[in-house]
Amino acid sequence: MTAPDFAHPLITGGGELLRAYTIGPYKSVLIKSPESFGPVKYRYILIVYGHEEKQPILFVTSEQNAMQSELLKVAKESDHDFDSPSIGGAYFLGVFSKNGHSTLDLSEDWGRLGKFEEKALSVTKEMLGLTEEPKILLRVPADDNGNDAATEPTGTSVGTESSKIHVFAFVGAMLLAVVIFKAYDVVGDWFQGNPWYVNIGIFVGFGWLGTALVTFFTSKA
Repeated sequence: MTAPDFAHPLITGGGELLRAYTIGPYKSVLIKSPESFGPVKYRYILIVYGHEEKQPILFVTSEQNAMQSELLKVAKESDHDFDSPSIGGAYFLGVFSKNGHSTLDLSEDWGRLGKFEEKALSVTKEMLGLTEEPKILLRVPADDNGNDAATEPTGTSVGTESSKIHVFAFVGAMLLAVVIFKAYDVVGDWFQGNPWYVNIGIFVGFGWLGTALVTFFTSKA
């Protein structure tokens, strides 16, 4: 499978999966500190997948650049209405889409999970013209080492017994997919040759399938 036909983060893989959501007809995942090459490093990335596609259609990013000091000078001299955070602690809020890459803001807030999560989901809704609130399928506890506890996006229900069952189903289905792929030697050259985000999409797809099955059967109980 090929890469998206638009500008996207230069990432080689890795990273920690923190969240998985559905937003209307779309699916998305939020990852932390993926491996990348080049001057840009990513603290967080929200990856949004299309209706039936395994390819991403949108990335919302928390970025830092090795040339940050020079870029900050340029930003201050432009018409961007950025605040003036300390250079070392500031993160660019970026978007990659079919319209290219754009920088929306610069703030220390985008280095904090709760702030970034809330804003990234809001940007996604706005850019895709959605009115539905995101529903969390997977939530890994994280507090950015005490800097900022993760916040709940509006409209989600986390912490109930039903949500816990869905999380177990989501993770269990992904693990089952790994076991099946390995047992039948499906990984091979094809799987290793896929872009990292396609492989994430495949396993997350299994997670959503497991969650949908559990939802169906529990609704019949």
